[in-house]
Amino acid sequence: MKEFQQELRLDPSDASAAYELGEASRSAGQLEEAGTYFEQALKFYPDFEEAHLGLAAVLMSQSEPKLALPHLQKAGDDQFPRTKWLGTGCHELRKLWGMMPCNKRRCPNFSGCTRKRFNNRA
Repeated sequence: MKEFQQELRLDPSDASAAYELGEASRSAGQLEEAGTYFEQALKFYPDFEEAHLGLAAVLMSQSEPKLALPHLQKAGDDQFPRTKWLGTGCHELRKLWGMMPCNKRRCPNFSGCTRKRFNNRA
C-alpha cells in the first residue's frame, strides 16, 4: 500500500495507483477514503471500468444505490455480471437498471430473487 501511496504522491494523475489504494481502503472498511481514491482515479481516467465498479461498491455499502447506478452504467452493460460481489444490493441495482431478476447460476442471493419483485419488467 505504501508503494501506491508513494506513486500517487509523485504523480497524482496515476489512476492505477489511486484505484489500488481505493480497493485496499474498501477492503479495510474505510469507505470514505476508498470513495475519494476511486473518484481520483476517475478524474484522470474517466473510462476506468474497475474504478467505476469500485466506486459503485462503496456507494452500495453506504446504501446509495441510485448514486451507484451511473457508475455501473459507465462501466458498461457487460460489466453487470461482475457486480455479484456488491452483495445484497444486487437486486436493487438490477431493478434500477431495468433488468430481469438474477439467475440461479450468477446470484448468490437467488433464493430471495423472484420475477414478482420485478413485475415491471416481467
